[in-house]
Amino acid sequence: MRLFHTSTAFYDYIDENDGASEAPFAGAAGIGFNWEKKEILAFDCAVVGRIGGLIHEMGHIFASPSDPDGRHPPQEFDFFGWEISVAKMLGVFDAWSASNGNYVITESGTTWAQCGAVERKCIVEERTDVARRIGLLDRWMRPVAIR
Repeated sequence: MRLFHTSTAFYDYIDENDGASEAPFAGAAGIGFNWEKKEILAFDCAVVGRIGGLIHEMGHIFASPSDPDGRHPPQEFDFFGWEISVAKMLGVFDAWSASNGNYVITESGTTWAQCGAVERKCIVEERTDVARRIGLLDRWMRPVAIR
């Protein structure tokens, strides 16, 4: 992870480095990645309360075979189960869940925040099973890096 102490330094780095970009989702100011260099980017104040965004950007770096800014963007929901497993492994699942309220999880536009506890439990089980089947989790359900 590359931490910047000011937003100016963060945005200067993005402007000056090919492959570096800010996360496009709502409320992500100050979080980004450099896919080629396998770096998560953030400026200090962006880290507080943004564990969901940081783990999501980690998914692009470690659990996605393609550059999100490239010709063949990843199917981000494929690594949702990987994100869940990382959050659980780090002991921050509740904070991850709370900060991912705007994550769209259905074709009709339903967000994570709009799902009830039973629906979330089913989604967690289904997405972690998908992540295991496609090689993002090992047989003990631990997240792995594929690049």
